[in-house]
Order: sequence, then structure tokens, then C-alpha cells
Amino acid sequence: MCNIEQCSRCRNNFDTCGYYDHTDTAPCSRFVKPIDNSKMFARWYKFSGRIGRLEYVLTLVIAVVLYFFVLLGVGQLLQAMGITIESNVGLYIFTLGAMLPSVYLMLAAGIKRTHDTRVSVWYALIPVIVALCLMLGIIPGLIPILIGIAGCVYLFKDAGEDGVNEHGSNPVQPYAEQLNFEEA
Repeated sequence: MCNIEQCSRCRNNFDTCGYYDHTDTAPCSRFVKPIDNSKMFARWYKFSGRIGRLEYVLTLVIAVVLYFFVLLGVGQLLQAMGITIESNVGLYIFTLGAMLPSVYLMLAAGIKRTHDTRVSVWYALIPVIVALCLMLGIIPGLIPILIGIAGCVYLFKDAGEDGVNEHGSNPVQPYAEQLNFEEA
């Protein structure tokens, strides 16, 4: 339940806490209930929390499909209004605008995945940067695709940290089981 360095419930220093009787099973007054990450896609639009491997992969697939649907939908809308884009700059702006929702989802999922596996948040940028380069045609070819897949696999390969950390509960364990006390 508690270790020498800090209380596992309120994250205060164990020796200088002064707020919590560590023999009591009830939470102290300084306890902050961690984010509940047990429901899949409950916090899909936020950068806080943790997600498991399955939710990460599904979010990436949804982001790619969303990109093509937004691209197709906006393209059909522009065509129906009689607007044509003839310059390369206009096409880049159109593509980038259609890509923004997908990039947002990929970035949010990657950051939450780094919270779960305790790796640097910078690793969440690898798939996003590669997707931007490929979709905008900046660096075409097989090498960026392999780098992007490697970045996604790196975030996918490790299971999340057991129990609760500062980013919330483990998404694959039942929430009540991780709190180490009976819910009142």
C-alpha cells in the first residue's frame, strides 16, 4: 500500500505527509482520485490519461479512415460549389486542412500511449510527422513509411504500467481493483 518514498494514494512524501494515518484503509484528505481509463474511447479527444494497445491501434486506424472521409467530403463539397483548386499551394492547404482532425487524434492517442508505457512524449510525434510528410508529399517513398510503422510499433510493443500512475489508472485493469481500498 505505501512505500518509504511516497504514499501510493496521495503521492505525498511518506515521512512528511502529516495528513494520513498509513495504517488506516480509508484515503487521506489529500487523496485525489485518479482518472478512470477503463472505458475505451471515453476520453478520445483529450491528451490526458492512458490508453491500452488495442485502443491505440484502433485510434490510428480511425484517424486514417477519417482523413480520407474528410478529404472526400470536403472535395465533394467544393466540387458541388464549383470551386476548383489549381495551384500547388492551394492543394497543400486543402490537404493540410483535411488532415488536421486525423493528426489531432493520432497525437492525442500517441501521448496517452506514452503516459501508459512511461516513455518520452517525443515518441508520439514520430507517426504524426511521418504521416504529415507522406500526406503532403514532402518525403515520398518507402523509408518514411517504415519509420512511421517503427514508431507505431515502438509505442505498441510494451504493455502499460500496472496500477495507477500520475496519468490515471491502467486501462486494462478494473478501476476499483487499482485503488487499493473499498469504495465508500
